[in-house]
Amino acid sequence: MLPLPPAASPPNGYGPQRFRNIDGYLNYGIEASVMWTPIEALSLFAGATWLHTSVEKLPYSPEWSASAGLTWRFLKNFKLSADFVYMGKMAAADGFERTFYAERDSANNVMLPSTVLLNAKLSYNFELPSLKLRQCEIFIAGENLTDRRYYYQPGYPMPGVGAMIGLQTGF
Repeated sequence: MLPLPPAASPPNGYGPQRFRNIDGYLNYGIEASVMWTPIEALSLFAGATWLHTSVEKLPYSPEWSASAGLTWRFLKNFKLSADFVYMGKMAAADGFERTFYAERDSANNVMLPSTVLLNAKLSYNFELPSLKLRQCEIFIAGENLTDRRYYYQPGYPMPGVGAMIGLQTGF
């Protein structure tokens, strides 16, 4: 049997990601959320999180994040859902190996700016008993409606405004 060749990082950056363990860290914070239904047709929610990590620039750990949204049912079969998301600035591991050590490499992680996103979905709910279809929904949805430029990974921007039209059915 021939020995296996040593693992090497492909030059183009594709291939398996390799994560290395760090010697340890501590996360603590607080999270709060509230949901309110003032009338049967309207439901509102909001939430916020504050997070502190013992490692400065620990990847994907924003200090602040928040979300809020609503679901409104109107004209019997219509539903409008909308949400807003705020994610504070956060570090992201840069490079193929995504290495970070608590005392050494975390300073090399790239800081991503904070972002605010707005998403919405308008749907029409119906049933077709003759075809045995229940809980059907035709919808149009929009993501990143404010067309914000944001990132989850350095150098790879997420898409701008996006729209989707769809049909969902149940049997």
